[in-house]
Amino acid sequence: MNLTINFVNGNNTAGSVLVRMINILLCSGMLVMFPVSAYSVGTVPTPAFNNAGIDSYVVYDESSKRYRYYYTVSNPVTNTGEIWKLRINLSTRWRHFYPSDLLIPMGTHRIPFDQFIGELEPLLLPFGRWVTPVGQETPAGWNGGIDRAGFANFSSGTGAPRILPGEKKDGFVLISYQLPTIREVEMSPSWILAVDGEASHAEAVEAETIRRQLKFKAYVIGPEFADVSSFAHWDRLKLYIEKSVEYNWIPGATLAQTLSDQLTEARTALLTSSAEAKIALQEFLVILNSSSP
Repeated sequence: MNLTINFVNGNNTAGSVLVRMINILLCSGMLVMFPVSAYSVGTVPTPAFNNAGIDSYVVYDESSKRYRYYYTVSNPVTNTGEIWKLRINLSTRWRHFYPSDLLIPMGTHRIPFDQFIGELEPLLLPFGRWVTPVGQETPAGWNGGIDRAGFANFSSGTGAPRILPGEKKDGFVLISYQLPTIREVEMSPSWILAVDGEASHAEAVEAETIRRQLKFKAYVIGPEFADVSSFAHWDRLKLYIEKSVEYNWIPGATLAQTLSDQLTEARTALLTSSAEAKIALQEFLVILNSSSP
């Protein structure tokens, strides 16, 4: 997966440096694949759907204070399933004010995020979890949406072209005031249970198992609140480094340790001097950028 980070009308404040650090830290490849397997039930064959790709880039617009997260989904020619749905996890432990200027596209309608969430409640989230506010843009014929599990949805409308094997589609966009973080994404092929007569309980259970197994899961970037002035945010950055090693986004444990040590140095410097912390963060970025292919 390819990831490009762009900043529009950015500045060099300490906060902006931290924002850039989060983004650039996620530049080393953002796809982790989980095996998909499924068996058959009914008269419609279960599609082969063992892989999928997703590319993204992020643009920060200083004038609007918003991030735009762009996604391009590709369906390998080795699959037989047609991708009809994309879901990105937006759950968060931070409770937000839900703005009305972020819009969810449903057909020809544009529904404010706060109204959309209000009509969904109660949400099916664990206690103390909420949904990160977003707006969406979709390809022609596709709908946006938020589900009760706290995922942003992109789904092909009735008669709209799905993503066929060997094709890719862009135009999937999340718009948010919140900073980038690591998010789970699911991509699903179109499949229905079709039987002669009425489906039995056992067939319905098997069908639901197939639908779950057909979901292809990966990790990408998506929005979540972060207080860039807090030490908790620094701790989260160290966690990103650890996860990047786990997902092979950072090439080698030596580089990861160097980055972690540099981040610790910056965090320590912040206790006495924000200027010294900024210098340490700039050195962090130099190390990271020099290691990128």
